[in-house]
Amino acid sequence: MIDIQLLEHALILATVGNFTRAAKELGVSQPTLSRNMQKLERHLGSSVFVRSKNMVVPTPAGEKFLKQAKMVLFELNKLEMQAAEEQGTVTGEITLGVGTYPEELFLADILARVSKELPLVHVKVITCSWFEFVNELYDRTMDFFIGEKSLMGRERILETIPLRSKDYGGFFCRSGHPLLQAKKIQLNDVFHYPYVGILQVPRIADKFPASSRFGDIEGNTFRPRISCISFALQKKVIAASDCIGIGNEGSIKSEIDQGILAMVPIDVPSIHSDYGITYLKKRELSQLDQRLIDIILDVDKTRFESGCR
Repeated sequence: MIDIQLLEHALILATVGNFTRAAKELGVSQPTLSRNMQKLERHLGSSVFVRSKNMVVPTPAGEKFLKQAKMVLFELNKLEMQAAEEQGTVTGEITLGVGTYPEELFLADILARVSKELPLVHVKVITCSWFEFVNELYDRTMDFFIGEKSLMGRERILETIPLRSKDYGGFFCRSGHPLLQAKKIQLNDVFHYPYVGILQVPRIADKFPASSRFGDIEGNTFRPRISCISFALQKKVIAASDCIGIGNEGSIKSEIDQGILAMVPIDVPSIHSDYGITYLKKRELSQLDQRLIDIILDVDKTRFESGCR
């Protein structure tokens, strides 16, 4: 039987891609990590990694093995949580995926509540776009995802709990942008400049031109000229260029107060959030799962009652 620790070490090494950094993250010596990987490969009878001077990458067989290893550790974590729940303790580990805007707008409120109400729980946060997270759920490397729900009806094996609060936004740019010098700005004026941000879902992308300096339609989505998940990086790029972003006053309040960024003064009612909590439909919700869902819904209720609608 394979030692569970070897699986954990292999997954960290695959993520980091370097023995020295992986050993430091695991809190072991590099020779110990190297011996552990050799032991694992001897047990399997095949190579898991290809080693070079400064980089380690999985072999094709290693990729398949690591995918299964993730699932094994995922299920083991669930078993440990169930055992703890039977003793009246909520513990374990949960992986939460979040989209770009939920991360910026209310993820901190959720994690603050989790840290207070579930002090023994380990939470791992993955920030990704809505088009990336489905595979994470399928592969059981993510428990829940908070983000755009309008596409989830197409995925029959996913369950989505809708959130009530809605954030209405628009376009923003740097405070000295040429666009702001016009007496009256039309929507088409915005499309003369590059958009930096995430792929936009059809209900929003329908308002954008099929191809322009702003970006391009690709299938049912709109691809920005500069695709970027990190909202913090988006703001920096926009502050240093003539690029356009999508957000609301709350998400760039600090930069507005400092005179760095400004909202483009046009009304675009179609740009608003439509979020939900998504997970695998066949997932049997544990006590920890339900507690996390309750916290998210309670944060959402507070936002809804405060006017985020």
